[in-house]
Amino acid sequence: MGKSCCAIGCKNRFAKNSKISFYRLPKNTERRNKWIAAIRRKNWNPVAETWICSSHFVSGSKNDNPLHPDYVPSIFSFTSKSGRRRAVNYMSRYERSLAATALLDMQKSFASKAEMDKNNCVSTAEEQIVEVPGTEVQTEMTQSDVTALHEQIKSLNAECFSLRDQVHKLEHELKRRTLDPSEFDDGKMKYFTGLPNLQTFMLVFNLISAEFPKTAKQQLTATQELLLTLMKLRFNLSEEFLGHIFLIHQSTVSRMFRRWINVMASRLHPFILPGRVDLAPDPTPDPACLTEDSGLLDKLLPEDLVLADQDDGVDSNDTVGLLSAELETPLEHTQEKKQLSCKKNDSAGEISRVKRTRVEKVIGMLKQKYTILSSTLPEHLTRVLQNERVEDNLIDKIVLTCCALCNLCENKVPSD
Repeated sequence: MGKSCCAIGCKNRFAKNSKISFYRLPKNTERRNKWIAAIRRKNWNPVAETWICSSHFVSGSKNDNPLHPDYVPSIFSFTSKSGRRRAVNYMSRYERSLAATALLDMQKSFASKAEMDKNNCVSTAEEQIVEVPGTEVQTEMTQSDVTALHEQIKSLNAECFSLRDQVHKLEHELKRRTLDPSEFDDGKMKYFTGLPNLQTFMLVFNLISAEFPKTAKQQLTATQELLLTLMKLRFNLSEEFLGHIFLIHQSTVSRMFRRWINVMASRLHPFILPGRVDLAPDPTPDPACLTEDSGLLDKLLPEDLVLADQDDGVDSNDTVGLLSAELETPLEHTQEKKQLSCKKNDSAGEISRVKRTRVEKVIGMLKQKYTILSSTLPEHLTRVLQNERVEDNLIDKIVLTCCALCNLCENKVPSD
């Protein structure tokens, strides 16, 4: 089969004695991808015998210099007039820069010759032809020509510096608009994660990342994955929405969230004081919790007040008292006991009211900070089936993680 151009709208075919040349797509992956992107064919996979003609190059032929305008084809049927002008101007600037470089090299060469032969004084340089790949420049070297070349080089340098500054500004703007925790101020960090500042965020990250499982492909940085997880907890955003703003697939968001919650629940667990579930995992245990084996006594400090849900039938008060703490049982758990004194009765009632109010306020603060706890969660979060067995409920790990994160923040529960 004869050679034919693969460009859209181009009907050029190979013919003998034709001035049109045909080129295969480059084997170099990076350059090949640039050619494919420039050709703009939808759903197209070029093969080994795919050709493009020389009509799509500014100079009429390809060039293997990465700085040359014809390193990638740029002239097509869909190229606008302004685009064609830019391509031609780019070629002109490239040729001028080559000529200026060659002339400067000539000037240095002349200067070195003059230094070697001090007795010869050359007022003007002989007319010479400087050959540069892709172009020929014939010039008579005079002082005015050298001055003009210096001015042209200054202009090109100024243009280069200006373009570099624009690139830096665009990169900074892109990074600022991207959800990158390193670019967050304290206000933005608190809004998106509930954590007070970037320092706290990085402390949490360093604590968790020590055991975080590595994945073969990471579409986001590890800090962005943690940010995504915290945003899910704080706003209960849908996986589809998080996929849109982080430019990843919804299923990737789901897998990422599960991975991080599992590790966070494990690593942040020490920030939560053990409750009755930790102290008595048996479904029908003895109600005693303030025992030496419970682990709670090790966490008591002098002047701590312990509120017991019920009388455990053992002398826990003496045990707590040895640690300079105090044990109180609320009024509702003493109804079947002997009559209390008025002072003891008022104290027990006040303790019960304070306990109930404080717990409600803490729960309200927790739901307000991480709205996932006040929302209806999908059924698939309640348990995970794997290897034909039921693992821990993911919702338990979500609650544990939210509680631990709240403990890392300043206490905002209003006092009575």
